[in-house]
Amino acid sequence: MISNSCGHCLKVSSIDSKDDFHNAQLTYFGDDSILLQPEPSVFDKEILAQRQLITRRFLPPKGSVLEVGPGSGFFAKWLQERGHDVTLVEYSPSLAEALSQRLGIKVVIGSLESCKVPEAEAVAFFSFHVVEHVTDPVKHLAAGLRAVRPGSYGFIATPNAKSYQQRLSRRLSPNFDSAHLRVFSPESLQECCLAAGWQIIDVETPEFTLDWMRVASKLMRKLRRENESSTAGKYAVVGFSRYSWIVRFFALLTLPLRFLQCRVKGGNEVFIVVRPPLF
Repeated sequence: MISNSCGHCLKVSSIDSKDDFHNAQLTYFGDDSILLQPEPSVFDKEILAQRQLITRRFLPPKGSVLEVGPGSGFFAKWLQERGHDVTLVEYSPSLAEALSQRLGIKVVIGSLESCKVPEAEAVAFFSFHVVEHVTDPVKHLAAGLRAVRPGSYGFIATPNAKSYQQRLSRRLSPNFDSAHLRVFSPESLQECCLAAGWQIIDVETPEFTLDWMRVASKLMRKLRRENESSTAGKYAVVGFSRYSWIVRFFALLTLPLRFLQCRVKGGNEVFIVVRPPLF
């Protein structure tokens, strides 16, 4: 279902179920999570470079920072290397333990909305592809606001409900993932940020090589009648990473389209920079 006013998508398809969502969560965040990879893939490197590019424009040189849902921890490691005191919040105990051992970073286990983190201390709050998983997005964003000090920044990223992938490929959109509760347009995510008390500083819609490849992988899984939850990442993350020449060719082939998507706010990610109100 898509709201005509803001483009917010709430998944209400009859093919979705609590079991699908639970299985997808285990695939992404369980003991055998596809996120538990030792080195960044070619896709991770592209995404990491874009996040670094945006973050550098706002983030002070050093300070306490908070990242929620850190995934494989590659961005957290970059923050560490820049001299920041990093605290992570991770819902999955197995991922939390792996990240703590790998990076030597303090990891708080639980959801940001319910766990205890220092208030008004961090110079930056990061929430990359978390808000589409939580039951109350505004509450999640408000918890991030409480964690930062005045003059700090928040960085939020999530799939884009108004991307070319979702507009053109409909149900093949990678955004309709069994682990996602909802998908946001740039407008609806801004509305949630404002409702949580943030001020909007910048809105971008990056587009990555992986996004169109995920459309192709979803089509392949449908043609092969494979279960979406149990085969998450089978082609787009694992398979293509083994053949870097395919990725480079596909990146070159789709470059004009991806450039256009970014320019017209049609990239498959919404990336919003926010800050606390000045008064």
